[in-house]
Amino acid sequence: MWVQSIAHQFGSRMALISVFTTAIHGIMIGSGFEGTIKSTFFIAIACYLLGLFVGEMGRRLVEDQVLMEFEKAKVNQNLTP
Repeated sequence: MWVQSIAHQFGSRMALISVFTTAIHGIMIGSGFEGTIKSTFFIAIACYLLGLFVGEMGRRLVEDQVLMEFEKAKVNQNLTP
């Protein structure tokens, strides 16, 4: 079974949000279809990469925090008689 990483999920969601936002923006300003699709594509790629980076940093931050809390609990357990 394939498990998606948090970074991939976050990047995908950011890209999806950017697609809808850019498409709506293109419709609202009356931009042409081809120009709107091109800008949507490039912005989606940029947002996916940004989301991938931010998601990975968030994953590492959470893992480090959990590890520190685990070590702290282990030390406290060893000190308690």
